[in-house]
Amino acid sequence: MRLASPWVFGASAALFVMACAHGSTISGAGGAGGSGTGGTLTGQSGHTGAVTNGTTGAGTTAATTADTGQTTAGATTTAADTTAATTSTGPAPCDPTPSNSCQSPMTLASVSGDNGGDVSTQGSGSQWVAVHVTEDNSSIFGAGLSYTVTLTSPSGMVYDLSVYEGGSGNGQNCNAAAMNGTPAGGSMQSVHHSWGDTLGSDDSRWINIFVNLQSGTDCNAQWSLDIQGGT
Repeated sequence: MRLASPWVFGASAALFVMACAHGSTISGAGGAGGSGTGGTLTGQSGHTGAVTNGTTGAGTTAATTADTGQTTAGATTTAADTTAATTSTGPAPCDPTPSNSCQSPMTLASVSGDNGGDVSTQGSGSQWVAVHVTEDNSSIFGAGLSYTVTLTSPSGMVYDLSVYEGGSGNGQNCNAAAMNGTPAGGSMQSVHHSWGDTLGSDDSRWINIFVNLQSGTDCNAQWSLDIQGGT
C-alpha cells in the first residue's frame, strides 16, 4: 500500500486535529454546561451554607446571649427589689402581750401611804406590778394617805400607765375603774391619788399597776416605774 506523503499526512493530521479541536469545543460546550451547572450548584450550596450559618449560628448565639442577659438582669432586679423591700420593712414591732396578769402580778415591797416611802422597779414589755400602800401613822389626829406612781418610757418606745386600786383594808381589785397616767402617750406619765384616815379602821390599799406597751421596736429597752407614798 502506498503511503501518503508526509505533508499530506501532516496536513490531514492537522485537519484532523482541527476537526477534533472543533468537535471538542462542541462536546466541551456540553461539558462546560455541566461544569457550569455544577459550579452553580456548588455556588448555591456555598451561599446557602453561609446564610444558614449566619442566621442560625450568629443569630442564635446573639439571641441566646441577649435572653441570658435579660434573665440575669431580671434576677438581679428581683433580688434588688426583694432586698429593698426587706430593708424598708425594718424591725418587727414588739409583742404587747403582758408577761403576767393582774391576778398574778410582780409584787414589790410595800410603801407607807402616810409616813412616806419609795419603791421602784424596771422592766421591758407589758407587765403587771402590785404594791401595798400601808397605813403606819397611829396618831390620834389621823393622817391622810396618798401615793404617786410614775412611769418613764425608754427612748423610741411608747408605754401607757394604768392603776387599779383596791378598797380600804381589802386586797387587790382587778375590776376597779382604771386611773390612767397623764399625759397620755407621754414619755413620763403619772397617777396620783389620796384618801383620808378613818379612825379605828385599816386604811391601807393595794394598787395594781399595768405598764402597757403601745408601740416600738426596741423590745429590750427598759422602762422605769417609781411608787412614792405620802405624796
